Amino acid sequence: MYITAMTHRDKLFDLTLRWLNDDFRPEDGKTITRIFVYESAISAVLVDRVIGRLDHVFQGPLERERIRQKHALRWRLIDHLP
Repeated sequence: MYITAMTHRDKLFDLTLRWLNDDFRPEDGKTITRIFVYESAISAVLVDRVIGRLDHVFQGPLERERIRQKHALRWRLIDHLP
């Protein structure tokens, strides 16, 4: 699961619980597709806005780096602590 998958976290959690109990529904595939398509669109806009604000706070262009795992994010944050 990507870190950006927070907007629909509750829906994904409910879906996962159902699947673990062998409760599959015909609309599950459509639901998963919709969640991941919307998640990308929502997250991209929010990330751009946050970075735009942070550029003003830290007075400079910030670098972007795609991080796909929580532990990698944790280490990147620790590496840059003052």
